[in-house]
Amino acid sequence: MTFKSKRKQKDFQLRRNFNISIEEYEEMLKNQQNCCAICWIHISHLKKKLAVDHCHKTNKIRGLLCQSCNVGLGQFEDSGSLLRAAADYSDKYK
Repeated sequence: MTFKSKRKQKDFQLRRNFNISIEEYEEMLKNQQNCCAICWIHISHLKKKLAVDHCHKTNKIRGLLCQSCNVGLGQFEDSGSLLRAAADYSDKYK
């Protein structure tokens, strides 16, 4: 499939992968003040756009994340208890 603009291509990918439009993505970005929903780094400090984060069990969209936070969350398999244990462990050895 050929697209006349990157915006149309991004819209197609968002609709196909997450069932949201580019406008919905942009509204989420605005609501997050152009920052990652976890670390709050601003998009002006990132090389890549924020990724759409979703629950792999329900497919519910949670927010937009920078690549580091998105990969980190994925490594912990979206487990809140594992993330809390990792945070406790990290805090213990400061």
